[in-house]
Amino acid sequence: MNQITQEKLKPMIDEALKTTSSEEDTFEVQIALKGYDYNKDVRFDSNVVLPHPKRKNEKILIIADKTLEQKAVSLSLPFVNYESVQGASKERQKLKGKLCRRSHSLIAESTFNKAFEMRIINRKRKPLFIIKNVGDLQNFYNDVSKTVKFKLRKENTLSFPAGYAEMGSEKIVENVYLGLTHLLGLLKKGMRNIDSIFIKTAKGKPVKVH
Repeated sequence: MNQITQEKLKPMIDEALKTTSSEEDTFEVQIALKGYDYNKDVRFDSNVVLPHPKRKNEKILIIADKTLEQKAVSLSLPFVNYESVQGASKERQKLKGKLCRRSHSLIAESTFNKAFEMRIINRKRKPLFIIKNVGDLQNFYNDVSKTVKFKLRKENTLSFPAGYAEMGSEKIVENVYLGLTHLLGLLKKGMRNIDSIFIKTAKGKPVKVH
């Protein structure tokens, strides 16, 4: 990974840790891009599973049909069933928006769009992960807690959560490095498409990486 190494990231993460006010403070990596034509260049949409959780308490909501609901209940995982959100009434639209705001990530089967419109999820910018094997829900849920999505929109900024203060600098460094490595692999010119990279906690000052 040109110009950025784990050795370079370590003192920057240590510096950011000094400014945290809580062990639950989330570290966010903020990236500004350059040299992209959003009308011509391919807009990527890609996921990467980090080695460690991205937040202390990742709020994941499962949008479930009856089969997925039964599995979620057996595992004591938070869910909302299709029937409770299906429909285009004003009340149902508000409910869907509220559920998105309260969640960091969403899990659903491929048929979910019949009840929960993509436009609401896109507007709230919540990552959605489609499960294919309901029987593997627990493992899939655990992976989502460590998965970040890189989706290029009509703007030059991207960001992703990369851990929390209690994890310590080494695990945060591993998350940041893997996330940035994956992003650079998506960019057409790699580091030449990066204008700036900052690492920031909820209340701390941004630390410049690049």
